[in-house]
Amino acid sequence: MTIHLKFSLTLLVALVGWTARADLSSSDQEALRKTQELLRNQQQREKYMKESPDARANHQQLEKLTGNKQTTDSVYGLSAEIFAEIAKDTNGDPVLMQQKLMEAQKNPEAFLKSLPAQHRKAIEEIAGRINSNRGPSGKP
Repeated sequence: MTIHLKFSLTLLVALVGWTARADLSSSDQEALRKTQELLRNQQQREKYMKESPDARANHQQLEKLTGNKQTTDSVYGLSAEIFAEIAKDTNGDPVLMQQKLMEAQKNPEAFLKSLPAQHRKAIEEIAGRINSNRGPSGKP
């Protein structure tokens, strides 16, 4: 696994994690929908980042990593999909969701292997775009 893919996956887990801590206070579908909307909607993300230094810091790391808005938006969109999978796998239990996210941060490769094939492929495609956006020096 390339360094950019590992970092992308770690950052993806962090993004999903800060939204879980912030928005999923119950296991109902409305909380899931709102969290996914936050991840998919740039205006909502910007508003949330004004209120959350952690979210702002994660977003700045993501922008620095991706090097462009399109790839940044792709990461957020994929995060919304993975968040739904985690909610489904844990029956929306916020404690179990948080445990799963903490495990993912400790072992991103195992987390990647646990994802459905379409999500693994999307992560690899995003990592490929990140690598192609970087020059020989590894910088965007």
